[in-house]
Amino acid sequence: MQRLKVLSFNIWHREAPWEARRELIRRGVAQLAPDLVGFQEVLSLTMANGRQNQADELCHGTPYSYVFGRAQTLGPGFEFGNALASRHPILEHEVFALPGEESGETRSVLYALVDSPYGEVPVFVTHLNWKLQHGSIRCQQIKRITKIMNERAPTGSHFPALLLGDMNDSPHAVTTQMIAATLAVAYDRGARDTALYHAWDVATEPAIRRDVGYSHVHQGWPELLDQIWVSEEFVATSKHAIGDVRRVEVFNDHLHESRERWRSDHGFVRALLRLKGTAP
Repeated sequence: MQRLKVLSFNIWHREAPWEARRELIRRGVAQLAPDLVGFQEVLSLTMANGRQNQADELCHGTPYSYVFGRAQTLGPGFEFGNALASRHPILEHEVFALPGEESGETRSVLYALVDSPYGEVPVFVTHLNWKLQHGSIRCQQIKRITKIMNERAPTGSHFPALLLGDMNDSPHAVTTQMIAATLAVAYDRGARDTALYHAWDVATEPAIRRDVGYSHVHQGWPELLDQIWVSEEFVATSKHAIGDVRRVEVFNDHLHESRERWRSDHGFVRALLRLKGTAP
């Protein structure tokens, strides 16, 4: 079967020591060898003599090209947002603002269309509001993302859509359950237009989940905030399946307080997608 490896990672902006962390992130991406990487908390600074972008630093000298999507302006020419890095050509991209500006945070979703060997892949990268009391705002944001995904990648028009990001909520919270497929999909074909599946839940070769299935530690509690969501076409048991999610892995050793947590406050989340057909 053909394979597509997808990674999501919150880089923790320029939290010190950035230069050392940058090299460790580059090394981690090289070892995990994804085809697509969704980065969050990326900083970009535009000056008279050019632009400095953390995604550029992470991709320099690698097989990856990238696009950046602003979520917030921190100062003149100074932006905070998401990025998508890809081994394959990026045909187009667009940035959409998300609701919640009144909260003091501004968030966005980055859309990109990637020309992969298996077809044109619509990918969405996002990072939702982080405060605990912003649950209702995250719900508004995820509703907006669902609408954007349905407009840019309606069911059957492209390769199945992928959503990567730091949801700042667990996969089973109200926020993420708003995009999760439910039993309604079995009875209402129209529900398939917006239904997504948490890659972790539909993996056909599930990893050991206890104690290792988290990507962030907040106030001592481990949570899987960093997530990869797929369309029904990657659910092995669906009659519409074109492949499956073989497995999802969380690389989080550095999150243990006794180890090198300074590398990042999030773990890498990688999904291995398989497509029916002869492997190249």
